[in-house]
Amino acid sequence: MLRGTHYIKRPSDRIKTFLCASAEPSAPAVSNLPELTDDLREILGRPNFTCHFIAKALRIMGHNIAPKSEDEQAVVIHWLIVHYLKHGAEWRQRAEAELKSASEKLQA
Repeated sequence: MLRGTHYIKRPSDRIKTFLCASAEPSAPAVSNLPELTDDLREILGRPNFTCHFIAKALRIMGHNIAPKSEDEQAVVIHWLIVHYLKHGAEWRQRAEAELKSASEKLQA
């Protein structure tokens, strides 16, 4: 099927069957995802323009980050998520301490 300049492929019968079966209300809702806490919202919802200076610091710390803002955002969010998973509610303080330590090493 052609719409505008995009080609949209029709779903196969197998995909239709899967989608219909997965929409059954009798299927229990099971999620292995952690709760979306305020901390996770803050990390995952971070706009790319707020990541530039952290990405700059991470580069100085040895992280290899491409120059595109999307790459900076991805690396910064990943770095913050790792801190969140390791340190829980203390993720922010630990991340700030690591950035501060790197800054102090540069000035020495």
